[in-house]
Amino acid sequence: GTCSNKDRPDEPALTWRSVIIGSIFVLGMSAFHQWANYQTMTPYIASILVILLTHPLGLLWQRLRPSSGVFTLKEHAVILIMSNVAYM
Repeated sequence: GTCSNKDRPDEPALTWRSVIIGSIFVLGMSAFHQWANYQTMTPYIASILVILLTHPLGLLWQRLRPSSGVFTLKEHAVILIMSNVAYM
């Protein structure tokens, strides 16, 4: 991967920002997949789409709420892990 293999313990991972964005994607993807199960050809949302959509949202949140700090890679990973629950 392109990520560093060194952990930065001072970086936040489970923040309000990651929980709220992740919950929005979990609810939206779960509803979409429930609807898609009743279709003849079942559409599918891949994880890469979640990665590509949540990163700009996190950066937008960072810009609109500067007190929340920098949007970190750990927060992005938490959002991806949360949204993968919607596939089950």
